[in-house]
Order: sequence, then C-alpha cells, then structure tokens
Amino acid sequence: MSTPKNLKPDGATRRSRKLTEQRLIDAGLEVFALHGFSRTPVSAVAEKANANVALINRYFGSKDGLLLAIVEKIVAEKQSGELPYPPAKTLEDELSQYLIFRYTQDRTNKHISRLIIAEMATDDMFRQKALATLTYGEDANLRGRLKALQRAGRIDQRANLTNLFRMVSLFSFSAGFVEGELLAVPPKKTRALISEFASTIGAQFGR
Repeated sequence: MSTPKNLKPDGATRRSRKLTEQRLIDAGLEVFALHGFSRTPVSAVAEKANANVALINRYFGSKDGLLLAIVEKIVAEKQSGELPYPPAKTLEDELSQYLIFRYTQDRTNKHISRLIIAEMATDDMFRQKALATLTYGEDANLRGRLKALQRAGRIDQRANLTNLFRMVSLFSFSAGFVEGELLAVPPKKTRALISEFASTIGAQFGR
C-alpha cells in the first residue's frame, strides 16, 4: 500500500517559492520603473523573472498585489538596511548625513517612488490596500544611533525620539519627493536646506 502524499509544502518547496517570489518582485521593480505600472503587462514581469505568469496571481493575488510586495520590500530595506556612514558625534551631524543619504537614495530610485506615489494618488483601492498592509516604522539603525547619542548626553534627555524621528521622516519625504519631483528644486538648494534643518534640530534637541 502506497504512503499518502503530504499535501503541505516541504522545506525545498517553500524555499523555491521564496526564490521565485523574490525574482518576480525584483523583475517588477525593474520593469514597472522602466515602463510604468499601468502600461506593463504581467507577462513582461514574468518573462523578466523567467517565471510562469500564473505565479503572479498565485503568489501575490494580482498585479496590484505584486506592487504592494514591492512597496513592502522598499520600506523594509529603508527601515532595516545598514547606514553607509560612521556614527556622528552630534545630533546635527548625524541628521545631516542621514538626510543627505536618504535624499540621494530617493533621487536614485525616483522612477519607482514616482510610480508608487502616483498609484496611491490615483487608485483609491490600491491606496486603501497599501495603507492596510503597511505600518509606519522607524529606521532601526538611526534610532539606535539617536539612543546612543542620548545616552552619551548629546541629545536632551527629555527629547521624545519617536517624535523626533517622525519629524525627520516627514522632512526626508518632502526633500526627496516634493522638492525633487514636484518642484524640481536643484539638488544643491535642497542639500543646503537639509543642512539648515539639521542645524535647527541640533540646536533645539542637541547638547
């Protein structure tokens, strides 16, 4: 008598699915940024990923679901990725370096950022799904550095780091999208404004 097959996916199957999902996410990120979301058929993404097109619906539920997975990937990388510069000794210097890094990163990825914001602005259903899926989170690396500065007495002990990070995040978005995309402010001017913002915050909360 033959042994019944286990219907649950084994470890190899789960790993294979994760790899395929990642290929589809990476392919979607590249193809959507190049050709636009609405103009790109899912078949083009599947072809780029060397995967069966039916897997997009199976793994992500829809084309919108794939875009949500791309958004989640970008947000997760921003919140957990290593910062490429050494910790600064003052709040002003830390914020200045952080905001310049994020601004440069946003300008480098401007096509996909523009695409995601455009979809959220014009597609209410996608916006609702995105807001339901995503949660506001902090950059763990920056928070760790701010805590270290506060422990060292370089940030006012009364300062609320969660609110401070929120201010920094809002300014970062404004610098990268509002000034960079909507107003087309020259990078030199935005970088000067970043320095002024960091100086102001440093003077208010730094020690």
